[in-house]
Amino acid sequence: MYINPWFCATADPTLVAGGRCDTEKVVVRQGVAHGLAGPGSRCREVVVATAILAALASCAHSSPAADSFRSRAGPAPSRNISGLFFWSHFNRVNSLAAVSAGDIWAAGSAATGGPLLEHWNGVAWEHVTAASPRDARESLLNSVAAATSSSAWAVGYYNNGHAIKTLIERWNGLAWTQVPSPSPGGAHGSFLYGVAAAGPSSAWAVGYYLLSGSVVRTLIERWNGHAWTQVPSPSPGGSHAGSELDGVAAAGSSDAWAVGYYGRPIRPLIERWDGHAWKYVASPNPGGRDGGELNAVTTAGASGAWAAGNVGTKTVDQALIER
Repeated sequence: MYINPWFCATADPTLVAGGRCDTEKVVVRQGVAHGLAGPGSRCREVVVATAILAALASCAHSSPAADSFRSRAGPAPSRNISGLFFWSHFNRVNSLAAVSAGDIWAAGSAATGGPLLEHWNGVAWEHVTAASPRDARESLLNSVAAATSSSAWAVGYYNNGHAIKTLIERWNGLAWTQVPSPSPGGAHGSFLYGVAAAGPSSAWAVGYYLLSGSVVRTLIERWNGHAWTQVPSPSPGGSHAGSELDGVAAAGSSDAWAVGYYGRPIRPLIERWDGHAWKYVASPNPGGRDGGELNAVTTAGASGAWAAGNVGTKTVDQALIER
């Protein structure tokens, strides 16, 4: 994938694995630090001091211009050599969910370093208080899904100064509250990028988590009406290449799809829930060695599903749609 205008900046070059910009990076474009320009993008490794990263982060309070590239949903945290985490903050809407023409939710990140939630009531957008964790130094939301006017979910992750943990919030018709969710990556980090609601008692959240070294595993969590639990999911990238999920769609409790990427060079990843387990589903990889990924998926049930993302060429990223 051609991505010459972008640079990956990290104070720990070991975090850049296999020529791709991994999770704990700050991407710098035209002096603005913000989220990654696609997990599959081949980026130059630029080793910089913590002081330089901090200065770049201070420039990031305005929203960057829209790009033709797929941009990771939220500002990625950066880790310096000492292991401390810090964020690049800016105002940004990452996801929308509509119950009706007069009931729409928007979720994202705020320049203050907290999650952003806004609601359209049919006349105007209004800010709604989000439930940032008590120990959060920074937090953000990447995706929102609404089943009814009194039931909605938003997911993302937060930094407590020691690790990146999953963040799940629930709307009960009156307020947003945080709901406990697994963070299997522990000190290495756990991230959620997509959520789908199949009803008040059924929802899915997807993302990835890190293990020691550069191992990246898919992460799928399920709401059973009482609690969020991790559900086993394939990570076809194995121990030497990443596997990540960015989008999920559900049609009832027994049919769901999740999409993302895996491998090195990366290629599209599709997984399906058949009511009993998540299974890998083979999918086209038209980009070949130039890579490709899927970022979003929608389904009407047994009749089929659509997935969208991007595929690399030697000169530019191109749209990718699979059915």
